[in-house]
Amino acid sequence: MQSLVVDMLENQLPGQYCYHNIQHTLFVQEHARSIGIAEGCTAAELDLIEAAALWHDTGYIRNAAHHEEIGCAFVREQLPGFGYSEADISAICGMIMATKIPQSPRSLLEAVIADADLAYLGTDTAAAQAEKLL
Repeated sequence: MQSLVVDMLENQLPGQYCYHNIQHTLFVQEHARSIGIAEGCTAAELDLIEAAALWHDTGYIRNAAHHEEIGCAFVREQLPGFGYSEADISAICGMIMATKIPQSPRSLLEAVIADADLAYLGTDTAAAQAEKLL
């Protein structure tokens, strides 16, 4: 699944996105896993968290303004083929939607993704990264 998303972002993402790219996606995935572990999430929850982090910005391939909704459409299309249940897909889409600004997570898993998506703010490169946002 990760190779599919990496391929999508590398080959279909419009070049104007200097921030929302594969590096950001992998950064969010790594930080989401770390936050999830710190929060005591189960292995099954961590799998959902990592999947949501991986897919959370794929919608930029088609439209920046509605990228969360488009990302959820990609998830609904692709994840059944990877063995995810309808309940799993709903949870993943909830996490993706929780990254929409202003963020409004409704569960621990949604809060984990929302926090991971903004984790760059706590880095030494935050100002430089923020300048890349469109």
